[in-house]
Amino acid sequence: MNVFFIDNDHAMNRYHEIILAETAGRQNVSLSFSDNPIQALKLLGDEDPFPCVIFLDINMPLMDGWEFLETYGQSDFPQDVAIVILTTSRNPEYKERADQIDLVAAYKTKPMDVGYFEEIVGTYCRGER
Repeated sequence: MNVFFIDNDHAMNRYHEIILAETAGRQNVSLSFSDNPIQALKLLGDEDPFPCVIFLDINMPLMDGWEFLETYGQSDFPQDVAIVILTTSRNPEYKERADQIDLVAAYKTKPMDVGYFEEIVGTYCRGER
């Protein structure tokens, strides 16, 4: 199983990699990271197996999370993957907007914690939804 993070914040990616490595290993989950959403779309085409969860930041340069979701939704990628918005924004309008997008499985503010990661993996990677 594979979980993919898309976030331009290198420090946050490293943080998630460190705190989730042990848990991911125990659950036989590999972690992939991209700091560029445009590049992430290309990388996703090479992911085998395709990620069961994509954690997506909203506020990024080049292409924001909303644009990524739009592009992803128009692609040939699996449309049943769980995309979880993972953002520092506490803007209620973002949450409302995310709730209107079928691709978005959940909305969470950073940083991720091990318990939430385990919940998401259990739900979307192990078919317990």
